[in-house]
Amino acid sequence: MRTPWLVVLAAALATACADPGADDDDDDGDAPLLGADGSDGSDGSDGSDGSDGGTGLDGSCDTGTADDLVFGVLIEDRGGPCSVCDADSLRLSAAVYNPCPDTLDFMTRSTCLYTSLEMEGPYGEGMGMGVACGDAETEWAVAGGDTLAELVWSSSLESGEWVVSVQFDDFDGTSATRRFMVEGGGADGGGSGGGGSTGSGGGTGDPDPEPSP
Repeated sequence: MRTPWLVVLAAALATACADPGADDDDDDGDAPLLGADGSDGSDGSDGSDGSDGGTGLDGSCDTGTADDLVFGVLIEDRGGPCSVCDADSLRLSAAVYNPCPDTLDFMTRSTCLYTSLEMEGPYGEGMGMGVACGDAETEWAVAGGDTLAELVWSSSLESGEWVVSVQFDDFDGTSATRRFMVEGGGADGGGSGGGGSTGSGGGTGDPDPEPSP
């Protein structure tokens, strides 16, 4: 019997982005958030060669401005970044990587880093959700070499190949897609998400608490 994924996901994440500055209390810090690129992983390039720490995210500092920021999806399990992941410790995060040495800022249209999530499972079943956001435009700061990550899923999925797409709320309307495999998941795995924003390197990457004029 297939799980009603849309109902599970929408219920679990309905309150996401209500407090974009809140920390994810469940984050034990075991998996460092490093690297970024925005690749959808469809070519199998997930950083397994070590070029980006296995995050599937990579970028370069060409202009030293917010144009260099890389938006992507960070996929992890208990062992860290993964492309073939353990079902019971799966974590998916909307991520923004800064490949430059200096802190870079960017704006979102609301208090949310991302506004929607879509996932497609091994049998072609789809699920999606939108999140409730505050109206205030929000400034986010990402320290040099750091990754800002906001949890969107933190539990089990059914075994097989999955595709996840995240729509960010930046003014360019950026979206990111990744493919990954899940192992050890049952047909009735559930999940939760909607954690606060975190960043590697001393917890940087929180949004500016003051809305822009």
